[in-house]
Amino acid sequence: MFNKISLLALAFVLPLAACADDDTVETTTVDDVAVVDPVTPADDMMTDDTTMESDVTAQATLDAVPAEGLTAMAPGAAVANIDSWIAKLSDVPEASGVVEGLQTLKTQLTTDPLDGAAIGATLSSLGEQTTAAAGGDAALEQLGAALSSAGSSLM
Repeated sequence: MFNKISLLALAFVLPLAACADDDTVETTTVDDVAVVDPVTPADDMMTDDTTMESDVTAQATLDAVPAEGLTAMAPGAAVANIDSWIAKLSDVPEASGVVEGLQTLKTQLTTDPLDGAAIGATLSSLGEQTTAAAGGDAALEQLGAALSSAGSSLM
């Protein structure tokens, strides 16, 4: 049975095959075709901000970091993650300093040109705050260390 990815791959391959220089026509039959329900915005996690907010975790953030480190993360991906954290923490009074730092970092990442030293200082501060708030949570401690390390590398 075909899944959505198979159907998408088929949709991309067929037009390319039609552009080939070969004049022969090849007939292919598909015996097993799946009916795919259309994706509605409510089902698509990329457009459902409430789903993203509730799913953001320290471990998910760490998993999104490229192997080259936090500073290798695309600014757009970083901003999306920052937005999720701001939404998750905005109603937590104890996290107001972290939220302010995240808002500052978001502004810094969307300003052209990027100011590496300022971003580094903000990352270091966020790293310290995250580590202090970890309370023994290994993923939060690891995230705090990653933020601090990335900040130090930019200053």
